[in-house]
Amino acid sequence: MDAGDLDLQVRPAAGEVFWRVRYRSPAGNPVDAELNVFVDVETGEVLPAMDVANERDPAVPTLARIAAAYPNPFATETTLQLELDRPAEVRLRVFDVLGREVETLVDGRRGVGIHRETWRPAADLPVGMYIVRLEAGTAVLTTSVLLAR
Repeated sequence: MDAGDLDLQVRPAAGEVFWRVRYRSPAGNPVDAELNVFVDVETGEVLPAMDVANERDPAVPTLARIAAAYPNPFATETTLQLELDRPAEVRLRVFDVLGREVETLVDGRRGVGIHRETWRPAADLPVGMYIVRLEAGTAVLTTSVLLAR
């Protein structure tokens, strides 16, 4: 009995490895069933599979980005929305206009997708403009928020 052909491809990229396993039956017909599994090689986390399309899905970000905070200006809290196109080490920090770090909101690994973080500044923090800095992988992005109590 012929076991058929097994095709294995490994394509390493920056911090990622893609494995593709294909089986062709002895009769030469590809097997109908297909299983795709993606694993983050740094964490061992099995990543969810996504359909491939020719058009951009607005639910899947194409870049790391930080959306405008809401509400802004704010009195007690504001929400920041981060979008990541791949798992990354993320740091989200708040600075005053003199460049002093006020608070770290996120310091750790985040997965692909949209993440919301809420900033509730300390009661003794003065009103004014604050800079929010997102570092995700090699991306560094900023936005500003206005604390107006």
